[in-house]
Amino acid sequence: MSITQIPLRDPDKPQPPPLRVPESDLYDRERWESAYRDLHASPTLLIQLQDDLSRSRMREAFWISVVVHLALVVLILNSPRFERWMFRRGVLMVSPNNSLRNKELTYLEMPSDTQKITKRPNTNIISDKDRIATSKKPHVDPEELRKILDSSRPGLPGPPTLKPEPAAPQKPPSSPQRQQPQGQPSRPSTPPSNSKEAATLQAPPNPFGNAISAGSAVEQAARASLANRSGHGGAEGDYGLGQDRQPTQVLGEMDVLSDTMGVDFGPYLSRVLHDVRESWYNLIPEAARPPIMKKGNVAIEFAILKDGSIQGLQRIASSGDISLDRAAWGGITNCNPFPPLPPQYGGQYLALRFYFYYNPDKNELQ
Repeated sequence: MSITQIPLRDPDKPQPPPLRVPESDLYDRERWESAYRDLHASPTLLIQLQDDLSRSRMREAFWISVVVHLALVVLILNSPRFERWMFRRGVLMVSPNNSLRNKELTYLEMPSDTQKITKRPNTNIISDKDRIATSKKPHVDPEELRKILDSSRPGLPGPPTLKPEPAAPQKPPSSPQRQQPQGQPSRPSTPPSNSKEAATLQAPPNPFGNAISAGSAVEQAARASLANRSGHGGAEGDYGLGQDRQPTQVLGEMDVLSDTMGVDFGPYLSRVLHDVRESWYNLIPEAARPPIMKKGNVAIEFAILKDGSIQGLQRIASSGDISLDRAAWGGITNCNPFPPLPPQYGGQYLALRFYFYYNPDKNELQ
């Protein structure tokens, strides 16, 4: 059997010419490598150059990132040293206590609603203006009333001044008087009695040394009695609080212990009472709330100075529970300082006594 050898190529068929790549393909980013694939000599040098260029760019980016991060770390660690060269914004801290002291606050009361029926005032409670206890049937001493009316009249109280009488004209010397007979006893010569001088000598001494009115005299007597009553406690720095420990009438939730000197403290005390009540309500412990409803009464005395600060704070009655006492104490101290005292008040401080009732009975408030 004969073997037929297949030729490797067809000699009759001409070979196709080599593919010519257009010049534009040599500069194409995506197909530049395939453009030289069919050539006899591959441009390995160009491929190596591009690889080196990409690697160098990556190295540069890495080292730049390392240097920047190191610089940031150094700045953060040494920030206290560079503060004097950095811009600092000034901050001004303002205390609320100083702002309240610099301006004088005025407490305004809302007008009462005329449509609602007003509650009948309790006449048993003494107002802030009328602090003089009087009986239902006052007894008037006519002698004292006469003295007060005499002192209120115009002019200086005292004996009436006598007008000098005009000098009598000098008479010529008269003839010698006749001698009285020896049988008649001589009568001693008595000067004529002057009715005005007798009235002047019998006038009672004036109890008032200066020309003052009746209201001023009563006011001075009240101040003198108040000074004598509280004179033994003021030197120790307690501002007259807790003197004599006598039971006084409770004026609602607080008591005024010092002399108001005729100044209307109604709006000021309403503001103080409102501030203390709001502060106390926020501090009431859970033991005094439902369902425990613990009972107790606390009384605290203190003095408000002219600038509104609190001094002489002391507890005079305890509830027996430290949590209730602490809430009442904090209700006053959290309001320090209060608004300044009215400028027309001449005293140095205003002494007050506050009563705090936890779940009181009706008979305790009457």
